[in-house]
Amino acid sequence: MKYHVKSEGPNQEGFLKGLESAIKIAIKNGTNEVALAVHGKSNLSGTIQDALDETFVKQLKKDGFINNKGIKIFLLTERIQSSFESGVILACHASGKYLNKLINDYRATDIVYVPWHPDEVAVYLEKYDSQEIAL
Repeated sequence: MKYHVKSEGPNQEGFLKGLESAIKIAIKNGTNEVALAVHGKSNLSGTIQDALDETFVKQLKKDGFINNKGIKIFLLTERIQSSFESGVILACHASGKYLNKLINDYRATDIVYVPWHPDEVAVYLEKYDSQEIAL
């Protein structure tokens, strides 16, 4: 199933709501895996690092995943496929071809999209049936 967070731009609350929702979905569907998908590692700086913390982001960059209370959170970028097997893809500020690639990833049980720009979410909603996650 596809979901989208009703937020835009560098919004910590929107990112955290997306992550929280992705974790809940992964627990509910039994995969216990979430892939945090960004265009590149540099996209972890700023909003995501501020929302999580520097230590979390450093470990994610270094190891490619974090195991937290039985939930594995993987880093997924355009260049890093990771050891993510099956679960929820949290598409953070992904756009264009990369977002389409994530949506069509065979490992994705669900997609939680955190948009950057209102035009991007409008295009997404024209193409896909998606449930809104309110802040």
